[in-house]
Amino acid sequence: MKRKIYFLTFTFLVIAWMAVIFLFSAQTGETSGKLSGKITEQILGIIMGDNYFHATLERQEELKNFTGYLVRKTAHFSEYAMLCMLVFLWIKYFCKKSVLKYIIPVFFSVIFAITDEFHQSFVGGRTPQFKDIFIDSLGAVTMMLVIMVVVTILDTRRIGKKAYD
Repeated sequence: MKRKIYFLTFTFLVIAWMAVIFLFSAQTGETSGKLSGKITEQILGIIMGDNYFHATLERQEELKNFTGYLVRKTAHFSEYAMLCMLVFLWIKYFCKKSVLKYIIPVFFSVIFAITDEFHQSFVGGRTPQFKDIFIDSLGAVTMMLVIMVVVTILDTRRIGKKAYD
């Protein structure tokens, strides 16, 4: 029963996160730009304080463009890192081959990134970009490397603990 609840919970979380990614991608270029613009201005206000607001309009625009680019690409990276982690947690107890439980989440995330960029080709003001697929994939791979390190550390501690018992 516990495994079934676990499986259903993570099934829901994976689907919900995919829906979140889809909804962000379904935003028009203008809507998406406004959202990332607001976040960018908040970040610049926090990092630079009054220096940002006292800068020339031209300098503010430069800072906003550069920081906005970083915000958007970090969002791509993070969305797919999270997706990869959720897929890993979804299948880890049900995948018998240990190598597959590390490969499937990355593969799943990359395929979803490709389909997401394709989806954006139908949204006004948005265009699919290969570099976004690369950044999404890098987020998934990075998360999987973090997961592998954490699992290795936990397994090593478990083995070490058993040796002392």
